[in-house]
Amino acid sequence: PVCASVHHSVAGDVIVYGKPDLHDLLGVTSIDGSLTIDAVGLSHVRIPDLETVTGSLTCGAGPHDSCGQTVLALPWLGSIEDVTVHAPQLLSLDLTRLHTAHDFDIEGTPTGFSLALPSLTTCNILGIYWGKVATLDAPVLQACGVELAVQELTTVALPALATGGFNAQFSDVETVSLPA
Repeated sequence: PVCASVHHSVAGDVIVYGKPDLHDLLGVTSIDGSLTIDAVGLSHVRIPDLETVTGSLTCGAGPHDSCGQTVLALPWLGSIEDVTVHAPQLLSLDLTRLHTAHDFDIEGTPTGFSLALPSLTTCNILGIYWGKVATLDAPVLQACGVELAVQELTTVALPALATGGFNAQFSDVETVSLPA
């Protein structure tokens, strides 16, 4: 267990199974390892102080292992190696300050889900698959390969994308904002 009042950094992988594990992460700003959310009974997971994860963030690992959260909030997280979220119930994903990620994959989102990554500037791949995403907004994303295979996508806003690629399979798109 992590004693958040003493340690602001955790060495090794962290798995969140429930509220006690979330409480242990209060005050933790850095995880030198990976973070796995496996908290089936929690609808809201908020880790307010975490700024850096050197490994990956995983919430649900694939079509048969899904993240049961409706809210996943890591508002101060700035950099991470990989993000993998399989989230058929996810209504809100708060990664407001995330600026760097190697791979970012989100799968199986519900109708009406919107993904806003207001601080993300670089990533290797930003992939959104098998979901019903209404909007994708990454206004300062400059370098990334973007792959979209979703339904109900109406708005894509990537106005700063300068390097990488854009591959999309979707219908009903009303607005696409890419650099000229």
